[in-house]
Amino acid sequence: MTANKEEILVLVTGASVSIRLLLTFVRKLNICVYFTFLFQGFLGSHVVVAFLDAGYAVRGTVRDLGSPKVAHLNTMVARGRLLTLVQADLLDDESLLSATQGCRIVVHVASPLLANVSTKEADAKLYAPAKQGTINVLSACLKNGVDRVVLTSSLAASIVGNDDKVTFDEPEKVWANVEAPSCDPYSRSKYLAEKAAWKFYENARKSGKKTFEMTSLLPSTLVGPLLAPNVCVSADTVAAFVNGKMGMLPDIYAYLVDVRDAARAHVTAAESDEARGERFILHGGALHMREGFAHALRQEFEPLGFQVVNRSMPYWLLWTLSWFNSQADSARKKWGVKMHISNKKSIDVLGATYQKTIDKSVVDMLHSMVELSYPGIPKQAVA
Repeated sequence: MTANKEEILVLVTGASVSIRLLLTFVRKLNICVYFTFLFQGFLGSHVVVAFLDAGYAVRGTVRDLGSPKVAHLNTMVARGRLLTLVQADLLDDESLLSATQGCRIVVHVASPLLANVSTKEADAKLYAPAKQGTINVLSACLKNGVDRVVLTSSLAASIVGNDDKVTFDEPEKVWANVEAPSCDPYSRSKYLAEKAAWKFYENARKSGKKTFEMTSLLPSTLVGPLLAPNVCVSADTVAAFVNGKMGMLPDIYAYLVDVRDAARAHVTAAESDEARGERFILHGGALHMREGFAHALRQEFEPLGFQVVNRSMPYWLLWTLSWFNSQADSARKKWGVKMHISNKKSIDVLGATYQKTIDKSVVDMLHSMVELSYPGIPKQAVA
């Protein structure tokens, strides 16, 4: 059974100082208005579009209304889409209380995704905003009597650190091993945020007071078309295949999901009664770094003037690096191994649909980056 849209209030927000998304569906004087708190996030922007396409009116709350990073949202407004933008801050309790007032459903999207964050920096830049931002949203939801929360976590919160495991038939039952040397700061931040959310939820239910139901979604690495040229780690990775920053390709696999499929799953998760109290992996497929990822880009973009990396990394080099880098050691353990990660639960319960071939999503991503003049795309190739 799905919830009636005429009775839903949704809040979508990101626990980040740089990625913000908040969606709210409000009923006032029998007039339904749908709000959104969002910033320039890759997934967040697509979630907005998914809710708009599903028939909701959306209001966006950003930290800086004058930022060029929200230009694509202003363009949606100018084109007549049912989207308005206001200013608020995820880490400001009062702004969240105001934003969630009257909400029926809250969808909490994103966390800081920062590359090359040291362990010493991680607490301030990743762990604190991811965890505290989540708690702030849930606290506001509890105080305002929200009925439902959908939390965006990450596949990293499930499988990272489980280095000896290659088959995940029920990945929703697995949690990351954050004590493993291979567990990077970002994966740990997603684990901490989701664990904190479920603990908050369980304590609230035990209190005997009326509380919300909660669902968490755990997407694998997001690929697909960008809606704005705002820098994100996924796009930087794709750019590295064509701008010379990736010199060699290891014999490993990337685990991916199309951002459009992930965004639509947020809508169905927000509306589905069967999703209450559950975790769902959102996963579209695996691509070998050279024979899948790079091959798809070579076929599409080399005729357009791009030079796509094609050199294989020798195992001895990764083996050497693994002595000095825990992430390299984790990659070494997965050398030549294709993990099986089931998405069956999301299909069976949410009715999630995925792209037939995930390599097309990678191609779509680079095409969008060319069109948007994304930073790091070779200018001579774009011309």
